[in-house]
Amino acid sequence: MMAQARLATQEGIYACPEGAATLSAAIRLYKEEWIKPDEKVLLLNTGAGLKYPEMVDFKVPSISPSEDIQAGKSERMGGGG
Repeated sequence: MMAQARLATQEGIYACPEGAATLSAAIRLYKEEWIKPDEKVLLLNTGAGLKYPEMVDFKVPSISPSEDIQAGKSERMGGGG
């Protein structure tokens, strides 16, 4: 779960556990020199960490709707506010 926390806190990606596992694997392969420093690697994450809230032991930033947010939405939609 350290990879999931790292993605969330350093990259702003709240990945699902199986998506975060790709980062763990890439780090391990880099340390074992399977992945070279000049190589580019694509890691795929097809799920969201929101599906597994019980698995995280770090604080996930969140916002809650407020009057200001609702007013801004209304203005963007062409409403008065």
